[in-house]
Amino acid sequence: MYAEKRLNITKYNIKNRIEVMIFKGETMLKPNSEIAKILIKKFCDYYQQRNMDKLLSLFSKESYMLGSAMNESRYGIEAIKAQLNRDWAQSDKAAIEIIEFLPAPLDASWCTVFARANLTVNNQNFSFDNLRGSIYITKENGSWKIAHMHSSFADNRNPKNHSFPVQVQI
Repeated sequence: MYAEKRLNITKYNIKNRIEVMIFKGETMLKPNSEIAKILIKKFCDYYQQRNMDKLLSLFSKESYMLGSAMNESRYGIEAIKAQLNRDWAQSDKAAIEIIEFLPAPLDASWCTVFARANLTVNNQNFSFDNLRGSIYITKENGSWKIAHMHSSFADNRNPKNHSFPVQVQI
């Protein structure tokens, strides 16, 4: 509190519980899980629309994306673009439906979701309930961007209550 008074910083909450700091007349949004939720919702919308430009605008220049496949480790906008193009080449339609946001502190720079992937491949519909995703956000050129994204499907070989996809008698 003393440091805030000394630096002439005022804090207050505004609509949607997004915290704003005013320092020397400049407004700076602090990272929080509500901003992360907005970004992940936009990602899902733009992914379903297959809107590459809007999708890529959500990511920082040096973003990292991880997925389920062995080679789904992407660094940078061009690599993320290649991954999205690959996803879309392997499906007729694809949508990510957020089932639940997992609890996160308001001042967190991340959010985590349980989701469902709804796909159409060769005119066959598929639905996968075990998609999990998380993002970490950063500020770049005055805008909040996704700096890290991890989305993956649980390994169905894992027996319930086991950490690894093996069954060993102990």
